[in-house]
Amino acid sequence: MARWRLNDAQRRFPEVVEKALTEGPQTIAAAYGRSVVLSSKSRPKVMPKPLRRPTLAEVIQAAPRVPEFKIPRRDEFPKGPIFE
Repeated sequence: MARWRLNDAQRRFPEVVEKALTEGPQTIAAAYGRSVVLSSKSRPKVMPKPLRRPTLAEVIQAAPRVPEFKIPRRDEFPKGPIFE
Protein backbone atom coordinates (compact mmCIF):
# COMPACT_ATOMS: atom_id res chain seq x y z
CA MET A 1 0.00 0.00 0.00
CA ALA A 2 1.57 3.29 -1.11
CA ARG A 3 1.56 6.31 1.20
CA TRP A 4 1.06 9.86 -0.09
CA ARG A 5 1.31 13.23 1.63
CA LEU A 6 -1.87 15.26 1.21
CA ASN A 7 -0.23 18.01 -0.89
CA ASP A 8 1.38 15.44 -3.22
CA ALA A 9 -1.91 13.55 -3.57
CA GLN A 10 -3.75 16.78 -4.47
CA ARG A 11 -1.22 17.74 -7.13
CA ARG A 12 -0.96 14.22 -8.59
CA PHE A 13 -4.53 13.02 -8.04
CA PRO A 14 -4.91 11.28 -11.44
CA GLU A 15 -1.76 9.27 -10.67
CA VAL A 16 -3.07 8.36 -7.21
CA VAL A 17 -6.34 7.14 -8.74
CA GLU A 18 -4.52 5.13 -11.43
CA LYS A 19 -2.31 3.48 -8.80
CA ALA A 20 -5.39 2.64 -6.72
CA LEU A 21 -6.89 0.94 -9.79
CA THR A 22 -3.74 -0.99 -10.75
CA GLU A 23 -1.71 -1.53 -7.57
CA GLY A 24 -4.29 -1.49 -4.79
CA PRO A 25 -5.28 0.84 -1.95
CA GLN A 26 -3.40 4.16 -1.55
CA THR A 27 -3.01 5.88 1.84
CA ILE A 28 -3.18 9.68 1.91
CA ALA A 29 -1.76 11.19 5.11
CA ALA A 30 -3.50 14.37 6.28
CA ALA A 31 -2.62 16.67 9.18
CA TYR A 32 -2.50 15.65 12.85
CA GLY A 33 -1.84 11.96 12.17
CA ARG A 34 -5.09 11.43 10.31
CA SER A 35 -5.13 9.46 7.07
CA VAL A 36 -7.49 8.31 4.33
CA VAL A 37 -7.32 5.20 2.19
CA LEU A 38 -8.31 5.45 -1.48
CA SER A 39 -9.45 2.07 -2.74
CA SER A 40 -10.85 0.85 -6.03
CA LYS A 41 -14.26 -0.80 -6.19
CA SER A 42 -13.36 -2.50 -9.47
CA ARG A 43 -10.72 -4.68 -7.76
CA PRO A 44 -12.61 -6.47 -5.00
CA LYS A 45 -10.57 -8.57 -2.62
CA VAL A 46 -11.49 -12.22 -2.49
CA MET A 47 -12.34 -13.03 1.09
CA PRO A 48 -12.64 -16.64 2.21
CA LYS A 49 -16.10 -17.76 3.17
CA PRO A 50 -16.48 -18.14 6.91
CA LEU A 51 -16.75 -21.74 8.04
CA ARG A 52 -20.08 -22.75 9.47
CA ARG A 53 -21.02 -25.83 11.39
CA PRO A 54 -23.51 -28.14 9.68
CA THR A 55 -26.91 -28.59 11.27
CA LEU A 56 -27.96 -31.94 12.70
CA ALA A 57 -30.34 -32.46 9.77
CA GLU A 58 -27.46 -31.91 7.28
CA VAL A 59 -25.27 -34.42 9.15
CA ILE A 60 -28.01 -37.04 9.15
CA GLN A 61 -28.76 -36.48 5.45
CA ALA A 62 -25.07 -36.83 4.58
CA ALA A 63 -24.69 -40.08 6.54
CA PRO A 64 -24.17 -43.24 4.47
CA ARG A 65 -27.26 -45.33 3.82
CA VAL A 66 -27.36 -48.78 5.40
CA PRO A 67 -30.05 -50.78 3.60
CA GLU A 68 -30.57 -53.57 6.16
CA PHE A 69 -30.28 -51.55 9.34
CA LYS A 70 -32.80 -52.68 11.93
CA ILE A 71 -33.10 -51.59 15.54
CA PRO A 72 -33.86 -54.68 17.65
CA ARG A 73 -36.87 -54.66 19.91
CA ARG A 74 -36.39 -55.00 23.64
CA ASP A 75 -37.58 -58.62 23.72
CA GLU A 76 -35.14 -59.49 20.88
CA PHE A 77 -32.01 -58.59 22.88
CA PRO A 78 -29.91 -61.60 23.77
CA LYS A 79 -30.17 -62.64 27.41
CA GLY A 80 -26.94 -62.32 29.32
CA PRO A 81 -25.66 -64.79 31.91
CA ILE A 82 -27.61 -64.88 35.14
CA PHE A 83 -25.45 -64.59 38.24
CA GLU A 84 -26.82 -65.97 41.45
